[in-house]
Amino acid sequence: MNNNGQKELLKIMQYASDSIPVYEMMAGKAKDPRVREALLKIRDDKQSHVSLMERQTGTTVKQGKGDRRFFTVIRGVFGLKGTMNMMAQSEYDAANEHEKLTGTYPWLKRIVQDERRHGDTLVRLKKMK
Repeated sequence: MNNNGQKELLKIMQYASDSIPVYEMMAGKAKDPRVREALLKIRDDKQSHVSLMERQTGTTVKQGKGDRRFFTVIRGVFGLKGTMNMMAQSEYDAANEHEKLTGTYPWLKRIVQDERRHGDTLVRLKKMK
């Protein structure tokens, strides 16, 4: 694995790791059990992504707290639906960025598919009443 590829994979792994507490926080604040369940499923997928990437790269990352603080503020400003909209866009953007590396790292295809599914799930959740 070249140094540039390693840096990109570490960036993806850090994104997934940092998003875990965000999804936990959002699930904890969700009133609808269906929303809570869906957010926890995304969290579980993110944990799976981190584990997969740790096996593939032989590296680990430390989970940050910055995203959780950021989304706490965003949720206070935009509410749950607005925050989910931003999170959905983040998932779609991540999928598009990760997809660029699937030629070199075909195992990333699973993560790309999951990121798109996460975005779709968040869009669907924000439409729920």
